[in-house]
Amino acid sequence: MKRFMIASALALTTATTAFAATDNEIARIQQYLPDVDVSTWSNTQVAEAMNIITSTDSHSDIENKLEGIVPATATVTGGATLTENEMVTLSRYVDNVDFTTLPQPIVDSALSIANSEDDESEAQRKIESLLVDYQQPADTMGNGATEAQMVIINRHAPSLDVSTLSDTQVDVVLNYINSTDDASISENEILSLVQ
Repeated sequence: MKRFMIASALALTTATTAFAATDNEIARIQQYLPDVDVSTWSNTQVAEAMNIITSTDSHSDIENKLEGIVPATATVTGGATLTENEMVTLSRYVDNVDFTTLPQPIVDSALSIANSEDDESEAQRKIESLLVDYQQPADTMGNGATEAQMVIINRHAPSLDVSTLSDTQVDVVLNYINSTDDASISENEILSLVQ
């Protein structure tokens, strides 16, 4: 009987840890697949998705490969549903965000951060980062760069107008940034990559 109880407890523990995407992984995957509930993915699916995202493939190739690993049940329909109390909680950290237009997993991640033991400023930083990472491609862009990708590029190369870059140039710059230690990233190097 003890063996059965131990085996049952172990199976239950294993089953509940099968879905372990971090908030950051969810946000990065949802940059490419905004209507997908990544929180239900297995560790293998998350690892495969992160390998695809960090590859040197173009933005559109990454999207296509990610769509190939999306489980049929993972698509989210509609926006998030929040209680009035949850909206008030999130509004303490960010202004002018309509959380009901965001996918439920993004809102759930933000609520988890808001209810964590982080101090106010750290929680605000994490929630803002989560929302910036989620942003959809900008409508005015001539390429597929998301708002978050624009912010990342302009953080390292403030003088660069990202809207003038091609998809290939955006991919090259992001690959450079992702593969280089922050302290070693050079604006001049970024500018030379896009000339």
